[in-house]
Amino acid sequence: MKKTTCDIDYGNQHIPLSVRKYEQKYVQECGGWDIGLPHISYANVEVEVARFYYSFINLVGAKYILETGTNTGYSTAMIAAALSIKDPDGVLYTIDINNIPKIFENEDFTNVRFLIGNSITVSIPDNVQFDILIIDSDHSYSTVMRELIRFEPLLKTGGYILMHDTHYFDGVGLAVSQLCDNPRFEKITLEAPRYHPNGRCTGVSIIRKNNEGIPLLFFDDEYAAVNVYEDETATGIQESYINKRRQRRL
Repeated sequence: MKKTTCDIDYGNQHIPLSVRKYEQKYVQECGGWDIGLPHISYANVEVEVARFYYSFINLVGAKYILETGTNTGYSTAMIAAALSIKDPDGVLYTIDINNIPKIFENEDFTNVRFLIGNSITVSIPDNVQFDILIIDSDHSYSTVMRELIRFEPLLKTGGYILMHDTHYFDGVGLAVSQLCDNPRFEKITLEAPRYHPNGRCTGVSIIRKNNEGIPLLFFDDEYAAVNVYEDETATGIQESYINKRRQRRL
């Protein structure tokens, strides 16, 4: 596959040089990364998605953000850069079970708190209320839903949840379906530029928390083992979930 560098002008004045250099490894044709492996890597979000996070954070004026799934820290660096514009006291808590080299370690980001551990059990400050949750860890329903159950009470009313891969991974999509089915939240899902061989794009969902209280989020044991969507036909598992939830209310 021919590699082309990222030449979209998003406005780089606040993006650290090391991050911009890393973006030169982005392959726009497929939404992946040429980072020196024998194959294209899809571990990091697309440049367009990371720049969307950057703009969205500035749009809503977020100050406290929680991210799950740091990986190499590309999206983390973009989030931290956005926070540094709006509020010098803003803080990003980012969680990953693996401690591998991070892109943001090359920059003087004083607003990043990297927490090593399982997102379900790792310790976080007790008194923080977040403006945005960015959920992008292992993409299984089991992990994603437990993260939402744990962290959603720490999200301010009027705050946002950003979730990547909601079209491709049914584990993520099912969690988003539960949020959509809950009257306390409203949701929109955007297509993302990365397409997989089965024709499905990754997708980015934006969920707004309108109210506290009930109905509470819950873990559905029926979908505990759901991870990657195996069928190429569409979103059958997610549609099955929605239909069953509607029947329960009748």
